Amino acid sequence: MSIYNNNFQYYRGQSRDKTDEAPTRQLENNVTKAFLNVLEHADLSLLQAFCGRFGLKAPSEQPEFRFQVGTGIQSGAETGVVLAIAKASTVYEDAETGARTIADGAICSPEASIVIEIKIGNDSLYQSQLNGHQRLLVHAKRIQPCVIITWEDVFEFLGAERSRLVERNDKLSCWLIQQFLEFGMNNCIAKDSLEFEDIFRLFPTEEERNMAKEIHAYIMSHAEWRRSVTASIPKRGDCIEYKRNDKPRSHFLTVSCQNSPSSKVGDEWQRSDLH
Repeated sequence: MSIYNNNFQYYRGQSRDKTDEAPTRQLENNVTKAFLNVLEHADLSLLQAFCGRFGLKAPSEQPEFRFQVGTGIQSGAETGVVLAIAKASTVYEDAETGARTIADGAICSPEASIVIEIKIGNDSLYQSQLNGHQRLLVHAKRIQPCVIITWEDVFEFLGAERSRLVERNDKLSCWLIQQFLEFGMNNCIAKDSLEFEDIFRLFPTEEERNMAKEIHAYIMSHAEWRRSVTASIPKRGDCIEYKRNDKPRSHFLTVSCQNSPSSKVGDEWQRSDLH
């Protein structure tokens, strides 16, 4: 089954941004949208339970959901708080610049304005960014200390809530939760480190997944290749790079799920090298 059968999965096509950070940034934006869509379109009791579980003031009625918040929230809520979600709960100290920040999202109600910062993979939380997000809450009557939770916390919560909502026969809420849990697994949002199988899973079709596995197995099964080639997963987390040990700064083959065909070959490599 293709990962694109998941309602939240997006297509990673060609992009003008060729930096290593671009795929992570795109995935982070889609994770934010998917997560907030679950909280917005599921039964309100899910959002209320989420707030109660993580020490946030819960809305009494359906709140407003916002994306990419870069200006002060005007709602004048009773409480304002920054909610940060990342793989790890560590917040690193860094130089305070006072620069304007853009939060990934916000949930706004008379009870609380919740400004949300999302991090995925190995991206870390920094105090200066969270401080900048707090400045977006200037109109809140009371500012609550930042709440930091992990994706493991979120997935554990959603799994438990899905069981509760199954008993209520809330099919839409259960479907939204299940789709997000699958989306998170497919994209390894909460994993400490990626493995080759995680990369293979990202290919959209079974044929492409098998092709990538065959290429990897072919290289790794030959003693001469194993001695002269190193396979690794770069920080961007959407491909496998094969580098010659005598030229560690360059790679001769990249097996990537971003573009078609499934593999991209460096200038120095010739197909005859595989024979």
